[in-house]
Amino acid sequence: MTDSDPRESIVKSVLECIRRGGVALIPTETQYGLCANALDQEVMRKLMAIKHITDDFRTAIFVSGARSALSLMKNLPDFISDFLAELWPGPMTLVGQARRALWPGVVTEQGTIGLRCSSHALVVDLVRSSDVYLTATSANIHGEEPRADEGYLGNWLSKDVDVAVFDDSVQEDAAASTVVDIAGGFPDVVRPGRISPDRVVAAWSKAVGIG
Repeated sequence: MTDSDPRESIVKSVLECIRRGGVALIPTETQYGLCANALDQEVMRKLMAIKHITDDFRTAIFVSGARSALSLMKNLPDFISDFLAELWPGPMTLVGQARRALWPGVVTEQGTIGLRCSSHALVVDLVRSSDVYLTATSANIHGEEPRADEGYLGNWLSKDVDVAVFDDSVQEDAAASTVVDIAGGFPDVVRPGRISPDRVVAAWSKAVGIG
């Protein structure tokens, strides 16, 4: 199916797939992602196999906004909501200290978790309608660049993905989300992406009140 199909129908199909333990290919404002139930360990192992990952695997999860960050992360600065208001929803993955100590496939050995608040309308609707946490991992083989070509994705994922949603707005050379780690008490851009490091620092400074 494509993003031009009725949105309600797409959301229903994707969420039914996920509730059955399936994996869906979905578009975001950056690249295609593999969306599944982040609490289902069998599905998490399936994601590892799809992405050809044999060792440690961690995925960010989609969230609706700052309130989710406050519920899933601890030791956040008082101004975190102001900081996130500058960059979310949008192409930034926030990494911070997780409240939940054990969450295989999501929380790292260092106790951190990644959160992604996408601005893509489909993802917004999926997160709003889902009763489980959804994975936000890119649709690519580990170590390779993500692809947006429908033919390539269809051939690669034909046996592993239960629902695929294509969107012409996803570009082959699109930058990934910027990964910002605030576990140390300051914004460390650990992966450059769509949002520039300067914009991250400016948003942090503004939220602190020193911008």
